[in-house]
Amino acid sequence: MAQPPNVSPKRVAWASGTQADIFVYDGFDDDMKRASKQDQRKVPQILREHFCEFGFVKSPQKWNSNEDDHRVSGRVYRLQAAKGHQLRIYGIVGSRHGKKTFFVGGIDPGKKSNKADKGILKRAADRAVALIGEIEGASA
Repeated sequence: MAQPPNVSPKRVAWASGTQADIFVYDGFDDDMKRASKQDQRKVPQILREHFCEFGFVKSPQKWNSNEDDHRVSGRVYRLQAAKGHQLRIYGIVGSRHGKKTFFVGGIDPGKKSNKADKGILKRAADRAVALIGEIEGASA
């Protein structure tokens, strides 16, 4: 059976655990290099050890489950964020083949204020939805 034209068979999870997986956009690792060394260690650890193993991050200091709703292609998606000191990793929680999955669409490596940058959030939502469309069995 042929794959839909936008599905990439080369996509692999950036992190995977017993309860959840994480997929990231192309360029994520390069963008992460702009974050502080502390955040480069801390936030991926939170994602791998908490989100992937338990399917959620309990601490509101480490996870924001509501970075607002964003309309993409006529549908509304809730953006969520893993948090470090200044780093925010934005994405959409959905599933892939029935397993909970965080589709990362953007980061803010040096968030300076209490309110998130609306442009970064919009780009993250757009990119996360596009990522979902590229992964076989993915939905949000």
